[in-house]
Amino acid sequence: MIRTAVLRALVLTAAFAAALTPVTCLGENSNRLPTKATKKLPSELLSLLRQKKMPVQSPILVRIFKEEAELEVWKQDTTGRFQILKTYPICRWSGDLGPKLQEGDRQTPEGFYRVTPELMNPHSNYYLAINIGYPNNFDKANSRDGSLLMIHGDCWSSGCYAMTDEQISEIYSLARDSFQGGRPSFQVQSYPFRLTPANLARHRNNPNLAFWKMLKIGNDHFEATHLEPKVDVCNRLYVFDAQRPPDSPKPLVFNPTDKCPAFVVNPKIARVALEKQRADELEYAQLLEDNVPTAPIYNELDGGMNKVFLAQFAGRVTLSKRLGLDLVQGLLVGELMSMNISYAKRFENFYYRPGTKWAYVIMFDPSQEKKNYSELDGRADYVAVTSSKGMVSTPPGIGQAYLGAYKDKNDKWFDGGKTYKLTVPLNPLNKQFWSLTIYDAYNRIRIDNRTQNTDHSSRDEGLRKNPDGSVDLYVGPEAPAGYEKNWLQTNPGEAWFAYFRLYGPLEPYLSWSWKLPDFEDLAQTTEAK
Repeated sequence: MIRTAVLRALVLTAAFAAALTPVTCLGENSNRLPTKATKKLPSELLSLLRQKKMPVQSPILVRIFKEEAELEVWKQDTTGRFQILKTYPICRWSGDLGPKLQEGDRQTPEGFYRVTPELMNPHSNYYLAINIGYPNNFDKANSRDGSLLMIHGDCWSSGCYAMTDEQISEIYSLARDSFQGGRPSFQVQSYPFRLTPANLARHRNNPNLAFWKMLKIGNDHFEATHLEPKVDVCNRLYVFDAQRPPDSPKPLVFNPTDKCPAFVVNPKIARVALEKQRADELEYAQLLEDNVPTAPIYNELDGGMNKVFLAQFAGRVTLSKRLGLDLVQGLLVGELMSMNISYAKRFENFYYRPGTKWAYVIMFDPSQEKKNYSELDGRADYVAVTSSKGMVSTPPGIGQAYLGAYKDKNDKWFDGGKTYKLTVPLNPLNKQFWSLTIYDAYNRIRIDNRTQNTDHSSRDEGLRKNPDGSVDLYVGPEAPAGYEKNWLQTNPGEAWFAYFRLYGPLEPYLSWSWKLPDFEDLAQTTEAK
C-alpha cells in the first residue's frame, strides 16, 4: 500500500514536470523546476486549509471578476463540495468588459476554461504563469482567436490577469498541489463582474448582455450547489450539467458547431439553480422598473486594477487602446477643421481687398482674447506656432504684414501639377523687403522639392524683372524657359498655398489702396488667349 502510494506520487511528479517543460510562451524552460515553482504553501495558508477542512491536494476551482478586480480560489472540502478558500485582489487586467474576440485586442477572456498541467509555466518571465486555456471550444466555434492568455505575476498585463509575485506563488502552488492529488485539470470561470441582478441591471445596455446571461447559467449552477459545473458546447452555445435523457439509449455527444442533441439538466442541480434564477429574475425586473442608472458601455480605460494597488501602481492604469484611437481620430478631424478655417476662412472681411484672392493670414489679436469672448476660430487657424503684435502691426513702416493665397484668380485650389504666374508690382510699398513662400497644404511646411528652394524675395540677386520694374514669379513643376531664377517648384499631386510678406508695410498697404494681383493658371490664360 505504501509502496503503491509512493510510486503513484513519483509518477505524478514526473508527469507534472514533463508536462511543464514544453511551455515556452513566457520564458526559457529547462527540465529542472525552479525553486519558485516548488515552494510549499505558506504556513498561514496551510492553517486556513486545516480550518476549512480542505485537504492540501484536493481539487481547486478559480473564479475571476473583472470589474471588481478579484480572483477567488475555491477548494473542495471533505464533504466533496467547493468552498471559498481565499480572494485575491487582481493587480492588473487589460481590455474592457466583454469577451476576447481576436489576437491583439488586449481583451482578457470571459467564459469557462480548463487548465491542465501542461498549461502551467514555472519558467515565466512574469515570475510564474498559468495559461487558462483560451481559446476553448466555445471560442473556436465562434471564430474567436488568440493565445497565451495567462494568470501570471509581475502586475503587468496584455490580455492577461496579472497578480503580484507573492499572489501567483500561492495560486500556482495550490494548482500544483491539486494536480499532485490526482486531479487532471481544474476549472477557471472568468466573468465581467459578479453576475448579480444589480450588476446585470447596471449593464443592461451593454451589447454583451446576452452572452453574460448565458454565463450566468453556469454561475448559478455553481453558486447554488458548490459543485463544479460540467461544461459542454453545442450550436455555438455553452451548455451546463447536461446528461442523457432517461429514455434515450444513445450516448450524449456534443459538437460545438452542430445542433445540440437532446439532453436534460441534472435534476438535482436544475431544481436549486432554477430557484436562484427565479429569485434573481424578480429582483432584476424590479430594478428595471425602478430605472436604476446604467453603467457606461465603454469605460475609457485599458482594463482595471483593484483599488488596493492604485497607490502602489498608479502608473499602470492607462487609457485604452480604443480611446487612444478615438483621440487620434479626434485629432485628425480637428486638424482638418483647422485647415478649413485657414484655407477657406469664414471670418468677416478676411480678404485683403474686394475681388482679390489674397486673404489676411492673421485675423485675430495675438492675445486671442476679446472683451467678452475668446477667438476660438483664430486659435484654430493653421497659421504658425506663435504670433506677436509685430505680425499685425498698423503703424506704417513697422512690423510685418502677412497675406495668404490658397486659390487662383478663377477660384480654383492650387494644384502642384499646374504652373501659375504672380506679378509683383514695382513698388510693393514696404520699407524693408517683400517675400513669397510656398507651403505644402497638408503638412503646413515648406514644400520638399528637388531644388530645395521655396522662397523668393526682393533681396534676391538675379531676379528677372519686367521693363516697368515689376517681377513675374512662377510656381509649378517645371520652370518656364528664361525664368529659372524666378521659379519655385511644386510637386504634381500635392496641394500648396502661398504667403506674401511685407516687412515694414507702408500706408498704401494699410489703407488698401495698393493691389497685389492674384495667381494666374498659365494653362487657362493660354486657352483664353
